[in-house]
Amino acid sequence: QEATRDVLRETSELRGLKVVREVASGAQSRPEIERMLIANLNESTTPEEMRASEVALKKFGLAPADFQLRPFIIAVLTEQIAGYYDPKRQTFYLADWVDLEGLQPVIAHELTHALQDQHFNLRQFENWPKHDSDAELAAQALVEGDATVLMMQYVMKNPARALALFKSMGNTSSEQLDRAPRALRETLMFPYEQGMMFAAQVHRRGG
Repeated sequence: QEATRDVLRETSELRGLKVVREVASGAQSRPEIERMLIANLNESTTPEEMRASEVALKKFGLAPADFQLRPFIIAVLTEQIAGYYDPKRQTFYLADWVDLEGLQPVIAHELTHALQDQHFNLRQFENWPKHDSDAELAAQALVEGDATVLMMQYVMKNPARALALFKSMGNTSSEQLDRAPRALRETLMFPYEQGMMFAAQVHRRGG
């Protein structure tokens, strides 16, 4: 909790958003994070919708015939998540198998989400209108792009953070993401990569 408090204070200064309230934090095991992902997936997407997306990917030749979308999504997200902010509980969770020092930039990213939530209410994006996936992806890119730009600023303040982050990333598997069909891999990365570019342009203009 003390480490979270220190990173939150610096994140608040970099982002220019005041801390409205302290952010609760905790650690979760890989099975606990997987259960969270499954619960969120069940809440946001019906089995019929997931199946329709899977069939569409196959029909357009974007995934192999034996590809199973739901198990893949769960596996790749469980592999990639080192921490996350839960707007429902207003709590930040860090994976209990990662190096705390190396993941400080990731903590800064997730605590940016906490600041976003305190000022702009992230839960407004939870019940997006159906059949408006492009707009939903754009909103997600704004949220993630903002946090990714902040993470880069946090790293640039101290070169030692960059070295620790790269060392930590070197010990992290990306097997599931590397095996993903290209269309899915690019969709998963879009909010972070393209969102960061958009947010950086806004930031340079003083936004």
